[in-house]
Amino acid sequence: MLSVKSLHTDYAAAGGHVVNAVQDVSFDVPDGELFTLLEADKRRTKYEMTPLYRRTVAEIFHVPENLFVVGTMNIAGRSLALVDYALRRRFAFVTLEPRFGDDMFRKWLTDRHMSDALSNKIIARMTALNNQIAQDPHLGKEFCIGHSFFCPEGKDFSEHDEDWNREIVRTEIGPLLNEYWYDNRDKAQGVIEELLR
Repeated sequence: MLSVKSLHTDYAAAGGHVVNAVQDVSFDVPDGELFTLLEADKRRTKYEMTPLYRRTVAEIFHVPENLFVVGTMNIAGRSLALVDYALRRRFAFVTLEPRFGDDMFRKWLTDRHMSDALSNKIIARMTALNNQIAQDPHLGKEFCIGHSFFCPEGKDFSEHDEDWNREIVRTEIGPLLNEYWYDNRDKAQGVIEELLR
């Protein structure tokens, strides 16, 4: 939970805080002051406030100028509509899209010793799949599949082979595609089989 206390004491020195799924943040009554102080022009001691529900008589706080709150949001879940407009105006929104074909992603895989054959297969098939998803009138580009499925831990991917790729498709991407095309199992199965080929 994003709170006045955590922002003011724990993160101010670090200069940043990442809020995963910003649409799920609850700016309830105790943190109403924080909601106000997230405004870009109110991040200085000049605007410090006394919390409505203070713990001590002398308690005051402000949002430091060097504190940056980065909120992530997956809009495929359609929960963006639930984000309060007052919250929206306190953040700048940047859309990040999968870029399997980007040279940097290929370099990232090869620098970690993934075979060229497997790298090429992942890049080609995921690019084709995302094009298909983006053009589907019931889905669209918001449902494109990202890189994280193919970014395992560690610095040596030489052990990751075709069996590893198939396991990712069967256990992670396949179920997602079945959800995407829940009303057209044949289509989902055809796409999964193409990824497994």
